Amino acid sequence: MIVSFCDRGPEEQIKEAAKKVFLEKGFDGATMKEIAHSAGMNSALTHYYFRSKERLFWLVFEGLLKELMDGMQYTLDMPTSLREKIGDIVEQQYQFHRKNPSLVLFLMSEAQRDPVGLFEKMGARPALKDSYFFKQVEEAIQLNLIRPVSPIVLLSIVFSSIKQVFAGKALQMHLFNLDEAGFAAYLEEYKNISITMLLNYLYKQ
Repeated sequence: MIVSFCDRGPEEQIKEAAKKVFLEKGFDGATMKEIAHSAGMNSALTHYYFRSKERLFWLVFEGLLKELMDGMQYTLDMPTSLREKIGDIVEQQYQFHRKNPSLVLFLMSEAQRDPVGLFEKMGARPALKDSYFFKQVEEAIQLNLIRPVSPIVLLSIVFSSIKQVFAGKALQMHLFNLDEAGFAAYLEEYKNISITMLLNYLYKQ
């Protein structure tokens, strides 16, 4: 199916078509010929503008991936309490993936294919271990305010929890007979319960 683009220039048309094809098929499954067809152009013109599939791939996704990592780093370094920050991290991930729901499966695929290249194109590996969040967790453990838990494990639980629900969207909508509005309500409840469960586990009664 050819994508409709209104009055965009050819480069933007190709990039928009490439985004759709890459998200659907990943880097290895996509071809320049298919991208050109989706953009309503010939392969020669697509190669003229972007030279190679790899160059087009990173031009399309570099900004989006950097937005994800920069947003996460900003949230981790915010001068908020640890309790508040747990909710902020979940919220930041939730809002980003809600805007870009197809990106989750794509990231999982590309992380397996080229993890080093993926992190480099995100704007270098974020300094997670130097973040304020890591210091807050370690300090809270020393003060016996929370259960002893690795900040890495804590972040992994958050990321896995949020990404899983978006990755399984089609299956969950089918199993639970949800429309888009129903799935949105399900996501909101899932997010809020995830925050509550994390806080209830971390903070001693």
